[in-house]
Amino acid sequence: MSKLEHAYTFKGSRRGYLLLSLSAVALATVLLVSPLTAYLSEKSALTKTKAEIVSLQSQQSQLERSLARLNDPNELAYMAKTQLNMVYAGQKSYFNSK
Repeated sequence: MSKLEHAYTFKGSRRGYLLLSLSAVALATVLLVSPLTAYLSEKSALTKTKAEIVSLQSQQSQLERSLARLNDPNELAYMAKTQLNMVYAGQKSYFNSK
């Protein structure tokens, strides 16, 4: 084999290795992008769901406090008197227009 043929084959196999390496990198990139995109999407959805849970738990706490307040007889009497202008039996009602 002459020097020219040897240089040509070496160059050809070098090009082949380069093409094979680039193909492997491209294939690995394609194979990793899809799962990575799905992972990031799921992670974002999970973060959003956790924030929604925290918000709903806060709302539940507020509603439970309101329920406890509404179960208090004194609070009910106050609300009936101030919001509905109700009075106890024997009391006189004076309509107060605001």
